Amino acid sequence: MVLPDLRNWAELRGWRVEPDCVYGSYGGYLFTVRDETGDDLYSDCKTFAVFFPEMDADEQQKLQDSFEARKRDMHVEYVELLKRSLTLKVGVPDCYMSDELIDCFLKAAAEILAAAGVPGEEYCAECGEIKETELAFYNDTAAHLCEDCYQKMQMKFDERILAMHKQNEAKNYRSGAAGAMLGGLVGTILWVLAAEFTDFNYVYFGFLIGFAALHGYRLFRGKFDRGTIWIIGATVVFCLAVAELVMLAVIAARFGIPATPRMLIAVLSLPEVAEALVRDMKAGLLAAIFGVAPLSLILRHQLGDDLPQLRKASPTEDLYPPTDGQN
Repeated sequence: MVLPDLRNWAELRGWRVEPDCVYGSYGGYLFTVRDETGDDLYSDCKTFAVFFPEMDADEQQKLQDSFEARKRDMHVEYVELLKRSLTLKVGVPDCYMSDELIDCFLKAAAEILAAAGVPGEEYCAECGEIKETELAFYNDTAAHLCEDCYQKMQMKFDERILAMHKQNEAKNYRSGAAGAMLGGLVGTILWVLAAEFTDFNYVYFGFLIGFAALHGYRLFRGKFDRGTIWIIGATVVFCLAVAELVMLAVIAARFGIPATPRMLIAVLSLPEVAEALVRDMKAGLLAAIFGVAPLSLILRHQLGDDLPQLRKASPTEDLYPPTDGQN
């Protein structure tokens, strides 16, 4: 996100302002800056990212040590250094980061990058050669890339996504649904056992029904896409209903009443029983949601949403080349 103070700072220095970031040149390097939500320790947090050619392990360690050595005076909260990108989270306690402090930080960061031999923005951020480049975004971090490097990187991303999709296509819904049902029924058994032999509120064991259904779906190599949500959801609802009916049968058995279908229908027709059943189902479904929470991450991975994203800047984003904000 971009708050008004950062927006004003960027506009004064001729940087481009986007809804979720600002980017521009400082000290010969192309930086992308975002505001982050503060916490109890830091009232103002910003992330500064820069993209550069891939480094070997020794070069990475040298650059990492350079920033680690100056973390305190630069107000750096953490340093994330990957093979071709650097992200610095800067936090200022009990105050907001002034324009002067942003300038000082960027100046120090550019000096460290230059001392480490990191090529500046006149080079292609992928191959490190001086070529004609275009503005692009790698995981929403601005970078100058030559056309050859951009096409090669895009081809690699496409190949990875295609391979993941082929692997997923080899799976199917039927085996996954069977696994989800078996897993959900295991969770149902645990629900009933918890209700019978513990004082713990058994509806919270809906978490286990959801978790077991998802695990069974994966174990039986179910296909992951948007339809997976419906299969897991239907399985969880069915297993919760089964768990409630089994509980009614257990309660009836305590009083010596045969658990026949007619008896269950008669009991369910009672308003107070129906209300209690709906209440337990709602609580169980809420608990089950936490059990299937990993599904969103699995889907992101299977659909390639968590892979690095690469795109060229739109005409409006690259309408005016970012100017060097260093005075």
